[in-house]
Amino acid sequence: MSAFFKFFYDQRGGIFVLFACLILVVALIRYLAWIFGWGRFAQKTTTDGRIGFVVADFFAKLINDFRHLLALILVLIFAGVLAAAIWISNKDIDTLTKAIQAVTATLGGLIGSIIGYYFGESAVKRSQPDTSAVSPSGPPVQSAEEPTTTPPITPAPAPPPAAPPAAG
Repeated sequence: MSAFFKFFYDQRGGIFVLFACLILVVALIRYLAWIFGWGRFAQKTTTDGRIGFVVADFFAKLINDFRHLLALILVLIFAGVLAAAIWISNKDIDTLTKAIQAVTATLGGLIGSIIGYYFGESAVKRSQPDTSAVSPSGPPVQSAEEPTTTPPITPAPAPPPAAPPAAG
């Protein structure tokens, strides 16, 4: 039984690459099925299926989804290059440090921009007020609990007097 586990331990790199390739192929097939409308992504439209429509629909969906595709590709490139740099270092700390510094210096800014874009976008969406309460005929109606006047502005307290300098 230990030989069985030793085999998996010795071949862990190849097994990781195999699973990564399988996941990548499944993701690519799912993306293509979404783009071309195959399987569960099929739309019930009355088009006659001409190649011109298919190509135009492909490019329209590609353009609409390009920023997400580009962000995914850049993150995968960053992860792949970082993994390759770690793998090549061969447990030498100096080589590992230089490899990680090189990868993060070249691609770290892009990954930071991507993360900032996605988390910034979600924060903006959360901070925007709900527009469903706006009536279609005019401005929103205030409820009875909301104050109709603004509270008075009170001045800030005066700063404490300065202490005399110590003689010394």
